[in-house]
Amino acid sequence: MSVLPADVDRLVRSAFDVKDAFILPDGEVEYKVTYGPASKQGFVDLLSKLEGTGFSAFLAGPKEECALTLRQKAEGPRKPSSIPLILGLVSLVSIIIFGILERTVYGEFAPGYPGYQVFLIYAGGVTAILVGHEAGHRYASRKERGAGVISYLIPGIPDVTPLFPAFGPITAQRGPAVNRDKLFDILIWGPILAFLISVTFYIAGEFFWVRSALPLQQGRCVLSAFSVCQINPSATQYAIDFVLSPFTSQSAPAYARFSPIGDAATVGFLLTFVGLLPMASFDGGLISTAAWGARSSRLATYLCVFLLLSIDTPTVASSYIINYWAIAVVVLLLAGRPPSLQLRDEVSGVSRRRKWLYLGVIALAFACLPLPQNFLTFPLP
Repeated sequence: MSVLPADVDRLVRSAFDVKDAFILPDGEVEYKVTYGPASKQGFVDLLSKLEGTGFSAFLAGPKEECALTLRQKAEGPRKPSSIPLILGLVSLVSIIIFGILERTVYGEFAPGYPGYQVFLIYAGGVTAILVGHEAGHRYASRKERGAGVISYLIPGIPDVTPLFPAFGPITAQRGPAVNRDKLFDILIWGPILAFLISVTFYIAGEFFWVRSALPLQQGRCVLSAFSVCQINPSATQYAIDFVLSPFTSQSAPAYARFSPIGDAATVGFLLTFVGLLPMASFDGGLISTAAWGARSSRLATYLCVFLLLSIDTPTVASSYIINYWAIAVVVLLLAGRPPSLQLRDEVSGVSRRRKWLYLGVIALAFACLPLPQNFLTFPLP
């Protein structure tokens, strides 16, 4: 093994039971190793010890014929793509436009809020939720010492996605993660942090609101791009309302409560629902692929399309129904190719604890979905 320094070869043999070794034509070194219960952590430790040696390790193949490959690290970082920045700036413009429209609608239905405050609070709140999502990914990536992920924000269109100033984010990997466990942890931090920010904003909205100037129908009123939409609260919103009801004031009958920070929180809940569903190229799709495999993730994508198109929302404003169709169209465009994972360790699977956590993630997604009307009107015995 003359192509490898003796200390690097010794590190590999101390971490794995090596059955054989080969020098490949391109200068890489391949070890045939025995994969055992401690091999997942052993590979993580090996990667840590290889830092500073100029070599990186990759583990592939079935457990019965596992191969560990050492290759020299590429010189210099790759030039980052400008597409995420461009989409981010366009999404920011979209958020500003939605903020202006929000201010206009407040001027008609809730003039008690100063217009500049409506714009700053709503646009700032939505931006903070999206920034929090990306910050969660970056924090977890540094914590796990793995390759991070990058988000591609899809700008909202007022007449097509009236409740979505930014319709996204779609997630992609920057480089190979250590293993499925590390990738799972990196992916889940983004939507979880965005959800927590949304909950904080919604609680603030429960205390800082104004009464509508005009009587409106009973139900949760949320401002869309052009007017007031009647939508049902999500289970999360119902739970927060119930807990805070003894401490918050109530509006007069037939009058709605309006809060720009509450509207931003509602957008955050909707984005959490979309992002956590096991749909291709969203956070939930990558998490699903890491936990259950590409085939199961692709099947889950089509089930999500069916779900989105079958949700019963007859009392929702017609413009809001377009949201579900918009979601379904995006899913169909992305579902043709299941997400492929970039991993240094392709052999080990996700831990059992994370598989249980994944079920909790799915429950959280549905807790952020506005409750369908047929659920609310289902006759009880």
